[in-house]
Amino acid sequence: MAGDNKKKQNQPDNNLKDISDSQTATLNTPVYKLKRGMKFANRYEVIEELGRGGMGKVYRVEDIKIKEEVALKVLRPEISVDKNQIERFSNEIKLARRISHKNVCRMYHFGEEKGLYYMIMEYVLGEDLKSTMKRVGPLSAGKAILIAKQIGEGLSEAHSLGIIHRDLKPQNIMIDKEGNVRIMDFGVARFVKGKSITDVGTIIGTPEYMSPEQASAREVDQRSDLYSLGVIIYEMVTGRTPFSGDTALSVAIKHKTESPKEPKEFNEQIPDELNQLILKCLEKDKQERYQNVSELLAELKRIEEGIPTTERVMPQSRPFTSKEITVKFNLKKALTALSIVIIGGIIAFAVWKFIPSIKSEGESSQQEILVDEKSPEKDDYFYLGEKLLEENNLAQALIQFEKVLDNDPYDLEARLKVALILKKQGKTEEALSEYKKAIEINPQDPRSYESLASLFEQKDDLNKALAFYEKYLKNAPHDEKFARIGKHIKELEARTRAEKIEEEMSSPFIEKEEEKPKKEKAIPKKAEAEEEKQKGVTEKTEAEKKEKEPVNVEPKAETEPERKTQQQIKEKIDLGIDQFEKENYEKAISLMVEVLEIDPDNSKAKEYLDLSKKNIAEQQIQKMVNEYSESLKNSTLVSFYERNCTSEFFPEIKKDAEWIVMSYDELNSFISDITIRFIEEDKAEANISLIITGILKRDRIKQALFEGIYKWQLVKQNSQWKISGVSSQSTNK
Repeated sequence: MAGDNKKKQNQPDNNLKDISDSQTATLNTPVYKLKRGMKFANRYEVIEELGRGGMGKVYRVEDIKIKEEVALKVLRPEISVDKNQIERFSNEIKLARRISHKNVCRMYHFGEEKGLYYMIMEYVLGEDLKSTMKRVGPLSAGKAILIAKQIGEGLSEAHSLGIIHRDLKPQNIMIDKEGNVRIMDFGVARFVKGKSITDVGTIIGTPEYMSPEQASAREVDQRSDLYSLGVIIYEMVTGRTPFSGDTALSVAIKHKTESPKEPKEFNEQIPDELNQLILKCLEKDKQERYQNVSELLAELKRIEEGIPTTERVMPQSRPFTSKEITVKFNLKKALTALSIVIIGGIIAFAVWKFIPSIKSEGESSQQEILVDEKSPEKDDYFYLGEKLLEENNLAQALIQFEKVLDNDPYDLEARLKVALILKKQGKTEEALSEYKKAIEINPQDPRSYESLASLFEQKDDLNKALAFYEKYLKNAPHDEKFARIGKHIKELEARTRAEKIEEEMSSPFIEKEEEKPKKEKAIPKKAEAEEEKQKGVTEKTEAEKKEKEPVNVEPKAETEPERKTQQQIKEKIDLGIDQFEKENYEKAISLMVEVLEIDPDNSKAKEYLDLSKKNIAEQQIQKMVNEYSESLKNSTLVSFYERNCTSEFFPEIKKDAEWIVMSYDELNSFISDITIRFIEEDKAEANISLIITGILKRDRIKQALFEGIYKWQLVKQNSQWKISGVSSQSTNK
């Protein structure tokens, strides 16, 4: 899948800063390392890990329900918490399942297990084209054409359905032992005719194989895939890509501005016609390229006829070990009998009732019996549920979301929808139960805590409400809503204190009255003497009793200092919170430190100390982003990086900066959003959504240099934040 299944020994060039290769860790996410013998999703038994990459890990597993080996890809946890990414991968499966072709790796299912998203794919025995080229070197023209034709056939099927790959590269081309080619990873594919998917508009490409329109964040079509295929053919016959550079940005710029050297300069054995075919695929203007795969295939076949048959034989594959395999398929069984494959597929689809059947020629009548083609997908239930919820048809919406949970009890979004509907219906206790189940699925998702707090607030149980609001703050991003709920917590705390005081004031109490002196009666002297005697005995008895009773007197000297200390702590915390809200973070830190010196375990002081430090860091990083924007305008990008990068990273990014300043005039940037995430106390990352425009010095044409997201990796050095790495992701409107 998109280079994520590469073998460990075939990792990409470390100089390439593509966003998919980010090594940044994410806190508070489930562990997703699987070991041999473990069962995943209560269905897939792990045999071994096959590979890993920017998007996740790939495992060889056995589907214990149908006794068949498949490939399991578990997405990285940080991707699993990104709704946009998950929506894109969900669309991927819907699209990829449309393609049924011998030159395309089949994809079966996309699901979630305890907060981790995963894919089930065909299990193919082979190695990727990149590995083949590294192993045997440049291929002959005949072998390159043989592979290119099969890639073209697979693309032709996808393009006929309106599906564009958009990340075609050798790492995504699998070759089995028989020399059959399969295209993998339509994970960034887009259904051109489907508006809802087009609106997502995400481009993730690999710079060496990216078309000029992708590099410019412009609209792409099937001709973009043909450009990428041209790059692959170029690499197959020369052993190198047409453009290379130290960073992703410099490579992308070359695709837009530089003409490639002719392949024949590196390999004189290449036929002139193939040389011209490659150059036509690599035209900057897509109108000058082949306009569809059929045109390219016709030309490849014509050139192939003039090449000796012996040159068309694929290079002999070396024996494969399981550790060398990326995504595999049980080829031996497939070659044993075609009917076994068909029956295996039938059983798989019968088990996965929510995966729609795609009929193809040669399917037996048994499939029509085993597969319920009218059975909707889990996604369809969810979509219908959302529509019904929008229409306030709560009862019917609840039924649809419960169907989703019947298929997958760990579907967090469906669980939250069920809880929301129950809350709207006034079924508070049931809603509370559902939100608690959602927390079990993903304890780091803040939405459940907020909803629980709101419900307990409605029940007038302010202590529980405050506890869940506090948990919300620990897991939520520091945005406007975070600040609003923080303010609401203060209001609830004040209300709680006021109610407590009022309760104390209104509590019934009995005041002891002083005993009034009684009038003395006249007592005869004899009787008086007897009374005095009796009184003496009584006083003695009372004194003896008092001596035996335990004394329970609390010394005033011990309680008074404690009371004053607690009062001081409260005053300092209140003052610190006030300074925090006024954004006087340094003063807030000073006050919270004073509190912790007196009471090291004070949770409130720890919380606001941490928040204050983070906000100071955010201010520093925000200032750095503003300086970056100004450095583009003033052509001082190199000096900006020198000041703000670590000494280890600066030499790498310096070349990028020099290239930009050398190639463009009148650079401007528009920053639409900045998201800062703290990984550890001294590590963070900033995602900067921006558009950079400039005038190309060569022809004075104004163009978008970059549109998308820059991700800065940051480390704290001597109280200052420094950039330690940069990656990028282009987006298309």
